[in-house]
Amino acid sequence: MISLSFKFIFLGVDRIITLYFSKFAKALILVSNDQKERLIQREEVIRVLERASQDEAFWRELAENGSEALKEYRLSSNAKAAIVSGDLNWIRKHIGELTEEQLLFIHKRLERENW
Repeated sequence: MISLSFKFIFLGVDRIITLYFSKFAKALILVSNDQKERLIQREEVIRVLERASQDEAFWRELAENGSEALKEYRLSSNAKAAIVSGDLNWIRKHIGELTEEQLLFIHKRLERENW
């Protein structure tokens, strides 16, 4: 009788441990996916800004068509809005510091607004 009770207790503990680690593993996967998305987002913003600084036709399309020019990129609506509007605060906060070449489109975009 004692061994049977011990078996049930062990199975209960085993189940609790399995559930705990299952939830822990799922949380790690979610964190990992979130970090992966942020990294992809950063790389995509940099790719857009570098292309805009090197490809005059793309720069013009981006200036004229806004987020429509960004549909082939994996960007959130916030990232698209920041690029199109020239939101340096958002870009620095979410992407980090960029080179002057990468910021060329943003600076020109802000110059157009000043006129």
